[in-house]
Amino acid sequence: MFGAAEFPAIVWLKEEKLGEIANAFWRFGKDDVGWILYDLDFEKGRLPIFFRPVISDGVMAVPRAKDAALVR
Repeated sequence: MFGAAEFPAIVWLKEEKLGEIANAFWRFGKDDVGWILYDLDFEKGRLPIFFRPVISDGVMAVPRAKDAALVR
């Protein structure tokens, strides 16, 4: 994940490096990437909201705003 809402990142791939990048970052299986900041709840005094995603075969599932997977 690159940044948060306050710090977005603009990224792009160079065509000549595509194979190298794919080999370096695409892995099959599951990887636990630790806790990630999801949002701040300003109605509750800027309470941080976290989630703990797993990357499965190169895909990270991000929970919806009302999901029980979010930890406040």
